Amino acid sequence: MTAEPDWDQRAALCRARLQFLHFLVGRWEGEGQTQDLPVTGRFEARLRFDDSFVQCEETLLDAECGLVHEDCAFLRYDPEAELVRVTHYMAHAWVGDQIVQPLPGGPGAQWYAGPFAPRVELLPQGPQALEIRVWLPEGTTPDTHIRYRRVPEALRPDALRPDALGPDALTPDR
Repeated sequence: MTAEPDWDQRAALCRARLQFLHFLVGRWEGEGQTQDLPVTGRFEARLRFDDSFVQCEETLLDAECGLVHEDCAFLRYDPEAELVRVTHYMAHAWVGDQIVQPLPGGPGAQWYAGPFAPRVELLPQGPQALEIRVWLPEGTTPDTHIRYRRVPEALRPDALRPDALGPDALTPDR
């Protein structure tokens, strides 16, 4: 463990160590399956708290638009432990804290707590596509596999919100 960096150094270090996750940032829509059920999904990731966290939210719906699954994850660099961690929240008050690692041999990331826990893989497929796979222990195929497409900026519901335009958006011209 290294000595505690000053506040500005800590901020820069945290931002730098999260850089490998920036491919997630944006809004995504897609299709796939979870537990052999066809689903549509929405996934959103954004940088938070001076870009020192990546916040991800995912919602999966069945063919009748019924909620199948939703979760939220906060990914951050932990300078004391010198690793990236995820705190993952799901229904029924489930919370997990795991180590996040770059995927070996390529772009992407995973979190995995060992042979008795699910493994989550986040795989960029170029700048406009993303796959998320969840492998259960002893599974030979993913239990969940969603293929996402990036939602273009102009189609985002918040693209026309005044607060999404910036602080000068509502200032009249003089």
